Amino acid sequence: MSESVVDIWKKCLDEIANRVTKSNYDTLFARIQPFSIEGHVLTIEVPSKYFVETIERNFMGIMEDVLLRVIGKDVKMRYVITTFKDNASFQAEQVNIERRPQILGGYSKGETVFNPFIQTRQAIPDPQLSVDYTFENFVAGDCNKFARAIAMEVAKKPGGAYNPLFIHGQSGVGKTHLIQAIGAEVKRLDYDKNVIYLSADRFMRQYVDARRENLINGFMAFYQMVDVLIVDDIQDLTGREATASAFFQIFNYLIQSRKQVVIAADKRPNEIMGLEDRMLSRFKAGIVAEVTRPDYETRVRIIQSKLAKDGIVLAPEIVAYVAENLQNNVRELEGCILALMARATVTHSEITMEVARSVVDSIVSTTKSVITLDKIAETVATHFKVSVEDMRTKSRKSDIVNARQIALYFAKTLTDNSLSTIGKQIANRDHSTVLYSVKTIQDKMSMDKDKVFVNLMKQIELEIKS
Repeated sequence: MSESVVDIWKKCLDEIANRVTKSNYDTLFARIQPFSIEGHVLTIEVPSKYFVETIERNFMGIMEDVLLRVIGKDVKMRYVITTFKDNASFQAEQVNIERRPQILGGYSKGETVFNPFIQTRQAIPDPQLSVDYTFENFVAGDCNKFARAIAMEVAKKPGGAYNPLFIHGQSGVGKTHLIQAIGAEVKRLDYDKNVIYLSADRFMRQYVDARRENLINGFMAFYQMVDVLIVDDIQDLTGREATASAFFQIFNYLIQSRKQVVIAADKRPNEIMGLEDRMLSRFKAGIVAEVTRPDYETRVRIIQSKLAKDGIVLAPEIVAYVAENLQNNVRELEGCILALMARATVTHSEITMEVARSVVDSIVSTTKSVITLDKIAETVATHFKVSVEDMRTKSRKSDIVNARQIALYFAKTLTDNSLSTIGKQIANRDHSTVLYSVKTIQDKMSMDKDKVFVNLMKQIELEIKS
């Protein structure tokens, strides 16, 4: 055949452009390049296996007709998937697909994949990791000692003894930093490891997109190829039955294939309501490690680490003051340092103790004004010497019933959450239970002549607001 592969593919594209929508042409066919033609074998260059799957699933008939028209009845077609590693070295993977147009369709060499992260041509998807989250700049302390040690072991031997790894702790204590550090270390030790970090919410959105585009099989296949899957905020899958089911299938496959799964959440596995029991039992079957609020010494080191990174010098007494007064989480400490730096930059003055007090006071007052459902549930449960999990059961024991109703009452009166959210998160009940509990508590308070119950409620409320 005397024509060049470029000329032949141009003729094919002209034909295709008249047979598909502009959107399909621009997003799919316009991104395909001619690679070679040898005899009646046309090889085209595609950015990913997703293109292979899409062509063979949705455009088989059109491709068959176009290739027959342009090349002839004996035409065969191959794909070459081009990839880039480190944005530098080019690599071409020839997919062993050879089709006569009459039988074009079906991907016989393994599963094709839909890579939800691909925006440009690349073989190994971007792991979605922050360059700042490494073990090297993770400040160790008693609050995270066990979790950090296990995380480092997982990074050295992914898919080994500690699988899955479930890390939990309240917001802002460093869970995201720690789980991303695992991914960063895995990539440092073996760049070719396929590592993916994402939030449960992002996984859900990807799943919805894949289902809408009829690409579920490819979506599942992509995640089954991952060597280390790191999922943050897994509690966000609650109430998402289809997404949770898809995640469970992927989770099971990876565990059985000795691939590493790392999960992070704001609660222990048995405190996450709304997830399937089979998934929770799998989480608990692995290693569960907690990251707690940083102690004073760790808070000092966190502040010093942040200051050193940004080249800022603070008097030791100011560092001590900040560490002493901001005790909740790492985010508060980092926010305070940023605020102090901003003050110094804007006013062109040094950071004094007076400035530090002002910034710390603003952070403390903001923090105290936020009352969460978790804090309400934990405070009430502690007061009545029951567990948060007890309040979510169907138990009719008096102390559990009292705790449940009081927690629902405070959740309704002290937060802006919907009745359904309150009922589900605190008591695993619907909105009607919340309304009934609020009325019950209000009646008890109005009928309490000796003010014993009223004083009890005031005491609990103070504890919640403290």
